[in-house]
Amino acid sequence: MLVTAKNIIYIHLVTSQNNVQVSYCQHNKVIGWISSKSVGFVGKKKGTKAAAESIGYFLAKKLKEKKLLFYPYTFVFHGVSFVQKSFTKRLLSLAPLKIIKFIDRTPISHNGCKWKKRKHKNWRKRRKGVSSYRVPSTIDPEVRKWLGV
Repeated sequence: MLVTAKNIIYIHLVTSQNNVQVSYCQHNKVIGWISSKSVGFVGKKKGTKAAAESIGYFLAKKLKEKKLLFYPYTFVFHGVSFVQKSFTKRLLSLAPLKIIKFIDRTPISHNGCKWKKRKHKNWRKRRKGVSSYRVPSTIDPEVRKWLGV
């Protein structure tokens, strides 16, 4: 089969700590999708390797049903890498796919831009013997002495 932009099928694997989702599309049209919830996993088990392997199994099954095995494929990954590995191993063991390329679009955090630093409580430079506030002149001289003003 001749490889053109319209022939290529993209398999998008989106993984997180809580879930695994796969959608496969051809020329900007989604053909189908599978998530770990639709396969039968619930709770913390949705984001595991076992869930990814079973999604790979069900995806191979769906591709065989729809007769899409002979198209060229491009894999697009988002997220955790250990789940991606188990998914691709299971999928490629069950379905002989012609893979053109793997694209990894996992976001790399850089902790964002720095916030503006907050001024300290005593941000004005204090000189020795000078207080940061004014004491009214009506205060008793002994209290003034005690305050250091």
